[in-house]
Amino acid sequence: MFNLRERPGVSTALILTVVAVAIVIILIGIILTSDGLEDNDFMLNNEFSDGAAATIEATDQTVNNDNIVTVARVIAYEDGWAVVHASNNGQVGRILGFAPIMAGTNEDVSVSINTAEAGEELVVMLHVDAGVKGTFEPDTDDIPVAVNNATVMTVIKLQLEEDSMSGTEIKEFSLVATSFKYDQQQITVNKGDRVRINLRVDQGFHDWTVEGFDAATGQVGVGETTSVEFVADEAGSFTYYCSVGNHRALGMVGTLIVNE
Repeated sequence: MFNLRERPGVSTALILTVVAVAIVIILIGIILTSDGLEDNDFMLNNEFSDGAAATIEATDQTVNNDNIVTVARVIAYEDGWAVVHASNNGQVGRILGFAPIMAGTNEDVSVSINTAEAGEELVVMLHVDAGVKGTFEPDTDDIPVAVNNATVMTVIKLQLEEDSMSGTEIKEFSLVATSFKYDQQQITVNKGDRVRINLRVDQGFHDWTVEGFDAATGQVGVGETTSVEFVADEAGSFTYYCSVGNHRALGMVGTLIVNE
């Protein structure tokens, strides 16, 4: 019989060989497993993006008194925002309006914009909803979406429709926003008035939004101004507020009174 004690040299060599083979087998297994995971990830990524890369589509359009821009189609990997920016000489300008979109395919998304600050071109862009869900936070978490280092966006031409009230006198109000209040808590107009709100921000980052009329200024910071025009075509009392973060809950509100 083979006696390991009688042939210690052979036994040591055999043990070393077995250990070496085992190490090689383990290393090969690790490499194959790693490659497999990478291949699987690549396949998953291909399946995830195949035919459904994040995109946003809109066409040139005419906007009437409802101040609505229609985004024809948005495909998003997760919940986010369709955001309309002003275009400043080909550069992305301030935000004019935004609307929530869901993960997947969204069609005919309506975005209410501030036409008082809109030019002949608009930039329509896809943003994530990465901060407080359902709250648009463009200066912190809700940044634009990029695919292959390219921002998901499109540029459209805008034409404002001439309306029957173009010659109507505008009732203009200038408000100052601080943290967290407006210097005017009440505005009174008559039904049918064309109203223009000018907002200047002295502290913080704010806007002016009113219920009932789908009207809102852009969101601006210290030293900036923004405006919005709308027709007060319904009588009653309507709350206006700052839609940034939890500013409304902190008391940044007022009342618009529309008399018959």
